[in-house]
Amino acid sequence: MCQNLGDRANDKTMMRSSKLFAALLSFSLVLAPIGAQAQSVDQLFEQGSAASAAGNSTQAEAIWRKVIRLAPDNPFAYYNLGIELAKQNRSRDAIVAFQKVLTLPNRPGNPTSSHVLGYTGLGGVLADTEQFDRAITAYRQAIQLDPTFDDAYYSMSLAQQQKGQTNEAILNLRRTLKLNPDKVDAHIWLGILLRTQGKFAEATTSLRRAAELDSTSTWIYTSLGDVLLAQGKTEEAIKNYRVALNLPERSGLIGSAHTATYNSLGLALQRQGKLKEAIEAFQSAIDLNANYAAARNNLREAQRLLGKPKE
Repeated sequence: MCQNLGDRANDKTMMRSSKLFAALLSFSLVLAPIGAQAQSVDQLFEQGSAASAAGNSTQAEAIWRKVIRLAPDNPFAYYNLGIELAKQNRSRDAIVAFQKVLTLPNRPGNPTSSHVLGYTGLGGVLADTEQFDRAITAYRQAIQLDPTFDDAYYSMSLAQQQKGQTNEAILNLRRTLKLNPDKVDAHIWLGILLRTQGKFAEATTSLRRAAELDSTSTWIYTSLGDVLLAQGKTEEAIKNYRVALNLPERSGLIGSAHTATYNSLGLALQRQGKLKEAIEAFQSAIDLNANYAAARNNLREAQRLLGKPKE
């Protein structure tokens, strides 16, 4: 049985949400409204944000801990610490940091208050450890405090996908886009989920909008190709897969975005009867991830068809 990306939209192995699109880490590191606090703390916030943006999570963690020593009542420092701990897959420590945010008085900030960030960050770590019910509860608490915070709706939609709550996830993706029409990841996931429901026109519209907003995302063109392939528009699907393969790699749970793209390209080529080219595409997917079962299964099927005597 052939398997493509669209068919895998409900596969939990494929869609560990906070890892695939880094939902938890999508929030900007918060620069606290320091006011009367010491100038050194203000400078440390800038240094911590710079270290995080540069990908130096260990250094950023050390800076946030220094801020906490100087300003132990600053909830944004604990929030930023939680983000860095989550990046390092230190889930328990991250949960402690986010819970600390919630024990301190709620403070206004950018993009939202400390408690909203705390609940959303907590939800992200809970989702990442597959505690989806608890994660959804945390997101709901964030939304109750700030109904305009689009990241909470978006993150909740990802957790709902993991529970198979596709309709609820779509609803929250639409809410996300109403608040933030330019959120690329929300357009991508909306397109993927609409495709699983057979709503191809809406899915195509959503993915094309994502491409307008970010023409460098491999996942967009792969997902768009899957929607087109599902409609029998094989040649157009192949064009999108090839665009995706000419774009930079994006990390994903199956190893890379190109892994999924090669697999989908193989299916499209097989549909055209180009079995040798399909086999090459499946093999390319396996070369990127030797454990990718879908590509291995598809490769065996294409090889079987190639060796089958013509009638």
